[in-house]
Amino acid sequence: MGDKLKAKLGGKSELSWLKQKANANGVVLNRSKSLSVITEKISASGHDDILAELRSKRKEVISDAQNNKSDLMTWLYTNQGEMRFGAENRLFVVLVDSSDMSQSWKMKRAFEQIEPAVKSYLDSFTAETLSRINFTFKGNEYCSLADVIFIVNLKSATNEQKYL
Repeated sequence: MGDKLKAKLGGKSELSWLKQKANANGVVLNRSKSLSVITEKISASGHDDILAELRSKRKEVISDAQNNKSDLMTWLYTNQGEMRFGAENRLFVVLVDSSDMSQSWKMKRAFEQIEPAVKSYLDSFTAETLSRINFTFKGNEYCSLADVIFIVNLKSATNEQKYL
């Protein structure tokens, strides 16, 4: 999803895009390399419009992935490591920190959000829930059944955490 966000930000990473926007608006960053420090400085300088634009782009990426689950599942199968390759049927659990997508991996500890989402999915599961995914790996064609559960951490302006 980071690649999709990068595409929406004109080929730049979140950090590079924010630095460029900050510089263009006269926000002094003092060589800061932390996304949270840069966003704080941009906000403190009164340029919340920049942060709103970034939040909007993040939401677009999340929405695109949720609306095109087959594309995401195909990518996940195709880009798995050779050592971990498997064409087995899968249920992917995708964790997204909407405030900083590069930090989404930290959500794997959020059992209080993951467990109810997985339980809810399994309680309503039917065979029709799965999608047929055709993919190529190392020149071989495969077909699997898969689905995705999205767990999205949404931080509001008050830093209150919400989960979808």
